[in-house]
Amino acid sequence: MSARVWYRVCFEHAVTHLVCAGLLRPLSNDMKERGFEVRNFVEEQGRHFTSLYDNPKKVTSWGIDMPGMVNQGRPREKFRFFGLDFEVPCEDVASFIEQTGGLEERRFGKKRYYKVHGFMCALVLTPVQFEEFRSILRARLQVAERRAHMFWHRRKTPGEVLQEAFNTKEDLGGHGVDRFAHPKNRGSA
Repeated sequence: MSARVWYRVCFEHAVTHLVCAGLLRPLSNDMKERGFEVRNFVEEQGRHFTSLYDNPKKVTSWGIDMPGMVNQGRPREKFRFFGLDFEVPCEDVASFIEQTGGLEERRFGKKRYYKVHGFMCALVLTPVQFEEFRSILRARLQVAERRAHMFWHRRKTPGEVLQEAFNTKEDLGGHGVDRFAHPKNRGSA
């Protein structure tokens, strides 16, 4: 059952971790030994301190993506993963397959695990969960790539938008306002 209960854990000076209940205590102890305390989220209300939210917090859904440009409405591969509703942007499926192919098994004492890093978060998985994660991604790769291609084919990439904005300034004889320049460098400061 502990492999089907998941927690989001935030640590001081480290990325957020998603971990199943069976690895929660070993992860917390390991991070603490390495100087990363579980983050204490509190809010001062007068002289009273109130917890903003639970940490660690039990979660039933999660997603992971790679760093880089994001765009609203990107297609995602959604699947059920050991009791968790999980999603990965279609354009990142191949990257996660590649990344996980080279990961080495780690240990908390006798407990074996893998850590998969995404953008500002990490998944801590048992060997069984890790193999299932890779299997699901491999099975969805072709469809995910096709969906990502269709999405990006219909849209401008963030780089194309910036280039278009730059070209618009150039079309004005260089006298347009470069909205992407710092105010002190565009004459308004």
